[in-house]
Amino acid sequence: MVDVPRSGMRLADWAERALIPLSAMAALIFVVIGASRPVWLDEVSSLSFATQNLQGIIARLRNDTNLPAYYWILHQWIAVFGNSEAAARSLSAIFYLGTIVVVFVTGRFLFSDTRSPFYCAFFYLISVQAIRQAQNIRGYTLLGFVASLSIFFFLRWIRTDSPPGTGGVDAPSRKRSEGTFERR
Repeated sequence: MVDVPRSGMRLADWAERALIPLSAMAALIFVVIGASRPVWLDEVSSLSFATQNLQGIIARLRNDTNLPAYYWILHQWIAVFGNSEAAARSLSAIFYLGTIVVVFVTGRFLFSDTRSPFYCAFFYLISVQAIRQAQNIRGYTLLGFVASLSIFFFLRWIRTDSPPGTGGVDAPSRKRSEGTFERR
């Protein structure tokens, strides 16, 4: 094992502690930088969906493969904050920032140390794909948010004897159907 000098440890500790405020600033910068670029065709399509009434959204969804919930949420968002490019893009930014929180909570749930959740959140925060989608008026950040919530709740479910709210009623049938899952 290599002995690390005491001053080196202080520098490493300082660098890790600096990750928190730097990450928060980076998230805001990443979200704001793309907010002023022109709207592209898919984003116009999202705005076109969301500016209709709810019946119009439902009628147009027959020919669309994206998340219907996104258009309904965007419809309400635009009603409150307006339909400017920046206002519409901010919804995706909110889902991006929310996903960072969910990834942090999932990391905290999975790992016993205090550093791992910060690294989990940091690596999502600097993901080029996540940043790019946070700057678009599209439902991809909602999809990432819902997927990360699903992963968190699935992990929580497999670490407990029964899902929340069931009172253990389905525990015997679940144990038979689990097959490859092994509980620790």
